[in-house]
Amino acid sequence: MKSLTTRAIQEKTSLALALVTLIVGLILLYIAIPHAWAGYINIPVEKNISLVRSKHRLAAAKIPALIEHAQQSSSIINTAGYQQQLGELYYLQGLLSKTTAEDKNVLLNSSVAYLKASLIAAPANSLAWFELASIQRDNNAPNEDVKNAFLMSILTGPHEANLVIPRLQQLLALNTELSSEDQDQIQHQIITGWSQSPKSFARFLAKDKNSLQNIKPLLQGQHESELNAMQRAAEKLR
Repeated sequence: MKSLTTRAIQEKTSLALALVTLIVGLILLYIAIPHAWAGYINIPVEKNISLVRSKHRLAAAKIPALIEHAQQSSSIINTAGYQQQLGELYYLQGLLSKTTAEDKNVLLNSSVAYLKASLIAAPANSLAWFELASIQRDNNAPNEDVKNAFLMSILTGPHEANLVIPRLQQLLALNTELSSEDQDQIQHQIITGWSQSPKSFARFLAKDKNSLQNIKPLLQGQHESELNAMQRAAEKLR
């Protein structure tokens, strides 16, 4: 009798474990299916955004369909990544489409709104901060807002090799006041860029004499040797 009771308990326990496993599996499947479906819909967007980020051109005629794909994916699972992609696509549409200045402004405002939504969900995304700053600059936002977005891009990704020089180039061209903290942050970014790739940094300075002039007061005193090396390298390429 005792053996039968033990067996019955074991069978009930096994059944309970099986039911729990089934329920957990169904829950995971319920969660996974929307993510998978949203990802499937978004494949063309992922492919084309990757090409654009790799400096390939995107035909303006393709953008409306890509926006529709991204919106469908975002309506299923509203992720920071989909919001960022929508921001990028609306910016490209405003940049590439033959439209009125008013319509272009609407598209750029949409781009900014999507990028801000993305950054609320994922504030450590240095690329999204860089994109926000660049688009705000193109949309004639206050220089202080543009500067702060570029500085946030540096703060969240100071060693992103593909962003270091573009960030500096645009930051140094801004006509805005820099606090001592801002200057320190930019100074560290200059040294980072020079340390990562002296040749690339020298090419940047050789092409953009204004940047070199703007760099000088940020490095003089504390980083004289690096500044002199940058100047010599840039001069060789002119």
